[in-house]
Amino acid sequence: MRQEKSISVVIPVYNEEGNVAELHEQLTRALSGAGLPYEIIFVDDASTDRTAESLRELKGRDNKIKLVELKKNLGQSFAFLSGFRLAAGDAVITMDADLQNDPADIALLLSRMDEGFDFVNGWRQRRQDSIFRKAFSFLENILVASRTGVKLRDYGSAFTVSRKDLVHNLLSCGSRGRFIKPMLVILADSVSEVAVSHRKRKRGSSKYGFFKITRSGTDFLFNFHSHENKRIKQ
Repeated sequence: MRQEKSISVVIPVYNEEGNVAELHEQLTRALSGAGLPYEIIFVDDASTDRTAESLRELKGRDNKIKLVELKKNLGQSFAFLSGFRLAAGDAVITMDADLQNDPADIALLLSRMDEGFDFVNGWRQRRQDSIFRKAFSFLENILVASRTGVKLRDYGSAFTVSRKDLVHNLLSCGSRGRFIKPMLVILADSVSEVAVSHRKRKRGSSKYGFFKITRSGTDFLFNFHSHENKRIKQ
């Protein structure tokens, strides 16, 4: 029997006007199939296209949507944290807005959480990204694992599920909370991973260029420290 009673899905969005309507349709189908109350929290990170307008239109038609409109572009981590503050679900799911994550795989994340885990990471088994992105992710996995003591296959994946109490603990971490996944795996009593699909981007372009990726890695390298060690059950 499923342990969670309700679901919150938190999705940062930046210049994804061509994707949000289809994402909402796929999410609605997947979440309705889960048979639990749910909410979808879109956080518009000060998009410069018609993303905000599209999200407002969707919200007007679907009362399960919550919408946060940030006035400045503050990045994915801040957007996730803004959504977490509104999340009321027992299970809090995070994912990207570019349709590369398949909402149908939410069932896989929840099923693994039902086995007793506080945090479940969706690792992209067949990455549909550039060689540069894959190479950076390989180095990221090594670096983050060395700091957290938790080895994950895919620290770069935004597709995760956490128990509500774990998310609340993260929000109490102050500035360290911006290192969302490293902090979640440290704070969690039990961590696991499950393979999920990764689709090619159909519309728009990635918002993570060389500068943004290297800046993120440098920030983590010099500003994140942990002396805790955990083990992950595969």
